[in-house]
Amino acid sequence: MTTLVLKNFSGELPNVPDYKLPDANAQQALFCDFAQNDLRPLRGGTLIKTMVNTVRGIYTEEGTNFYTWPIETFAAKGPVNNDTYGRMYFMNANGFKVAPYSGAGATGGEPATSYLVGVPAPTTAPTLVLKQRASLPDYPSISTTTTVWYELNGKRYQEGAMTSFVVVAPWKKYTFTPPTRTLYNPGQEASSTFDSSGMDTVTVTTEAIAPTGTPPDAKLTAQIIIKDTTNANKEIFNVTVSSGATTPTRSNSFPGGVEVMLSTDGALTFEWGVVETRAYVYTMVNSYLEESAPSLANVVSVTYLDYVEVTTTVPTFTGYSPRSATNIYRTFGTNPTYFKITTTDLGSNVYKDETFKASDIGVALPSLDWDIPETGMTGLVALPNGFFAAFKNNMLYFSEPFRPHAWPYAMSFPNNIMGICPDAQSLVVTTNTGAYMVLGSLPSNMSQQKLPLPQAGIAQRLMVNLEGAVAYASADGIVLVQGSQSTMTLSQKFYSREDWRTTFATIADDARFGYTDGYLVMVSSQEAKGIIIRLDEAAGTLTQFNETFDSMFYLPITDTLYYSKGAAVYRLRDGAAAYYTLDWWSKEFTLPNFTNFGAFFIRCTASTVVTIYVDGASWTTFTAAATGYYRLPAGKRAVRWSVRVQTTGKIEEIAMAESMSEFRSV
Repeated sequence: MTTLVLKNFSGELPNVPDYKLPDANAQQALFCDFAQNDLRPLRGGTLIKTMVNTVRGIYTEEGTNFYTWPIETFAAKGPVNNDTYGRMYFMNANGFKVAPYSGAGATGGEPATSYLVGVPAPTTAPTLVLKQRASLPDYPSISTTTTVWYELNGKRYQEGAMTSFVVVAPWKKYTFTPPTRTLYNPGQEASSTFDSSGMDTVTVTTEAIAPTGTPPDAKLTAQIIIKDTTNANKEIFNVTVSSGATTPTRSNSFPGGVEVMLSTDGALTFEWGVVETRAYVYTMVNSYLEESAPSLANVVSVTYLDYVEVTTTVPTFTGYSPRSATNIYRTFGTNPTYFKITTTDLGSNVYKDETFKASDIGVALPSLDWDIPETGMTGLVALPNGFFAAFKNNMLYFSEPFRPHAWPYAMSFPNNIMGICPDAQSLVVTTNTGAYMVLGSLPSNMSQQKLPLPQAGIAQRLMVNLEGAVAYASADGIVLVQGSQSTMTLSQKFYSREDWRTTFATIADDARFGYTDGYLVMVSSQEAKGIIIRLDEAAGTLTQFNETFDSMFYLPITDTLYYSKGAAVYRLRDGAAAYYTLDWWSKEFTLPNFTNFGAFFIRCTASTVVTIYVDGASWTTFTAAATGYYRLPAGKRAVRWSVRVQTTGKIEEIAMAESMSEFRSV
């Protein structure tokens, strides 16, 4: 008595010969699901919509509205907190762009309105022109007292207020008419001299006559007193200057100091000292209120009586979000930090800077190194803590956290990058010689660590996050990366390196990975040759998945894997979808003796096509309409037997016996 009973079913082990397979495994499993250890078909996909274009790139945030592209596209939700613009970002061969998600529609299509990511920085330094003030900056209301006199040996002559006072240049030069000198009379002394015979000469002095008028060598002198009338007439400036002085009279009452000179013809000149040397830059602000990197700096030295006229130049914004304003920054004193002094509107590119105190102005310049993204990047992914990553050649680039328009960070690798994919705590980077982990919470503190397996990556589309781990395809099989460990154990269970290369050589340039609900999916758009590996069990199972998908997109919020075929977009393994027809072919069982199986039993839920193979060749095919016992043709004796079943239903048990009576003991 010989019976063959199958109550457990599993998938393929392509690297194990058919006759050496465990009893539950198959020499062929197509569209099979082994989640419950019985044999079931995979669910197919539910058609969501037929889009307006051929779909090679998909993006959706809720599964109702879509953006679709006719070329391979990487897209992600904007990382800006509480983004009032609802932006999404996408990267493809046409560039790195931003668009409002509100433009997505039920039938897809590319964004109707999109802009290149970034804000063009000014290409020229600001033009700076010193202008003279007509009033003192900090004193809107003052009183001035001007007094003039002639002075000799500390004595004043003809003292009085200045007359005919003329403002030639406010706080720079004034003229007045000096007082007309009064006629000077030096005065006389009455005296007599006599000689007594034989005696000395004697001089007798009488009462002197006092001099009158102004001495000719008396110096013209002026005094200027300034008081703050808004502060109880507090004196803020008091200078006395003489036309006879060889050096200017200096006062430090105002920042930078001022030197005053007086000429004999009544000209008062003020020479103001330099208060500070300033550096100016400016930035562009776009309609998303994003700010560019600054312009080159320009430097100017100013006095207390100067203000600076700043002229800016707007760079070309073609393709970018339109400019909405210009921010102007400058340094204060010896502090090298740039502080914002104004935001100008679109109507003017000239600003009058009259600020002196840092307390009068705004925030420090945040965008010193906020470069626009490198052109030609690919592989856009979103990382925790609000920043993007992408790559070009051997360079990995990061955006500023929560500012996706600014990309100031870069990291180089020894070889060209093939793909990037985030896991729970790091970014896995594959190159054409091996893989790396890039660790860090912020782009400013990222570091790279080479993984021990020397397996090169193939492409960005052949990398996928598996809920805490990353899988990527190499030329030798699938590499799993978790933490700082990498392994090919799972892949080597199914494929030898040679078998992997032989099996998938024709689709390597186009294959892509997807993941959903514990299943790793690999398909191509060129050839119906794919696989699904179920990962959420210890052993793992593999089934062929001979489908063609043009693109895939995973939406975590609904745990849904979307895929496209032409212009049609589907949900994979959707609850309402029809089942595939599974095709499961058992191992080749080698019996100890020649056996003639004449009876067949199947427990199933749907009509099943059954094919019995003997010595590797098809012997008989019949349809089992339902669960039951079926007679097989007589007269076939063999040692090597296998069973192949095709159905859209579930199979719980298969058995073969030499006679019907033997099933009683099964």
